Amino acid sequence: MTISAVLVDDELPALEELAYFLRQQEDFNVLESYTDPLKALPQIISEEPDVVFLDVNMPEMDGFTLAEQLLKLRRRPLLVFVTAYDQYAVRAFSLNAVDYILKPIMQDRFDKTLDRIRERVSLRSEKSYEPVMQMLSAHRSSHPITRLPLWKGDRIHLVPPSKIIYCEATEEGTVIHCPKDPYLSQDTLGQLEELLEAHRFFRCHRSYLINLDMVETIIPWFNNTYAVKLAGTDAEIPVSRRNIKAFKELFHL
Repeated sequence: MTISAVLVDDELPALEELAYFLRQQEDFNVLESYTDPLKALPQIISEEPDVVFLDVNMPEMDGFTLAEQLLKLRRRPLLVFVTAYDQYAVRAFSLNAVDYILKPIMQDRFDKTLDRIRERVSLRSEKSYEPVMQMLSAHRSSHPITRLPLWKGDRIHLVPPSKIIYCEATEEGTVIHCPKDPYLSQDTLGQLEELLEAHRFFRCHRSYLINLDMVETIIPWFNNTYAVKLAGTDAEIPVSRRNIKAFKELFHL
């Protein structure tokens, strides 16, 4: 069995070193290497590799953000983090049973990681991803997201939460409304609600998540409910009855 791999690291020497180590393995096939995670993500979606090796510290989109996007795919790759973190961070990876390679790469440790990959590829199941998801969740709780990776066509844009007017659940997916253009997100509205919790977003309706800092006008509606007019859009967003109490408390109504 041949195991396909994609490598992502913004440092070219580190990328070349990792590729060299992997190409010594007869059962591994390096499909592609990327220094830009924004370019890597669409290709990973297209190529569906068995495993992705990704650096933790990268500009624009770090390894954790990229990992979160990869775990939402229909065919999830296994993930191996490449890190220069100190022993305490490495211990956290280890306790969560997440595979990692510590820079600089040591052959003995690298061989153990490859053995874990071989085992998980042959026995891949939903449980294979649980430790990674737990680790990412713990990381995100202490490191609120600063930019969301959003899609427009076949390109990914990194958008600060402050630029988002509101998020809308539609039949086509989750639409992110911004002042200039709408984007699409791989996240559900519930997942976005968690990601944006630290940025003053409010789930006013099962189909809408609004940026409270964008509220311009509150409009009394029927049955003692409200709608809101947000800056940068003419849409009137409803506040459902189940959320009206929390909404009124936010605005002291």
